[in-house]
Amino acid sequence: MKNKNDDVIVNYEKFTKNYEIQCEAFPPYHETIKLLMKKKKITNQKLAEISGLAPRTITAFRTGEWKNNKGEVCKNYRPKYNDMVAFCIACDIDLDTAAQLLNSAGLTFSKTNLIHKAYCFVLAKCEGRTIEECNDVLRQLNVEEKYLLRENKDW
Repeated sequence: MKNKNDDVIVNYEKFTKNYEIQCEAFPPYHETIKLLMKKKKITNQKLAEISGLAPRTITAFRTGEWKNNKGEVCKNYRPKYNDMVAFCIACDIDLDTAAQLLNSAGLTFSKTNLIHKAYCFVLAKCEGRTIEECNDVLRQLNVEEKYLLRENKDW
């Protein structure tokens, strides 16, 4: 009996080369975050002040890794939607760029999700507004408190 995979010849070199090209052409979100922060000339401290994101969240954004309370490193950190939107608002990033950034983190805005639709609304319509002002808009759109963007609170 023939195995389904008998006809598949693995060319590891080609696979690896294609993977490297893909990573270079479509960098992971943490590389894009570093680039956006550099282009926008925004430091970790300034980002924390403007966005309300905790410094350790910003570090996780920039490295793609999360340190838990025991100091253990968790690879492949996946950010939360509201944290990514807060980052985009703080860095004055437009909706299209924000959507691409989220996509590179494995997140997408669903057209049929009220919260996602509200996030898209504030990204498109609240340019230059503060996180607090964006949260006021989100509240008007009936977004629950737990889905609001970070405000500069005790971390």
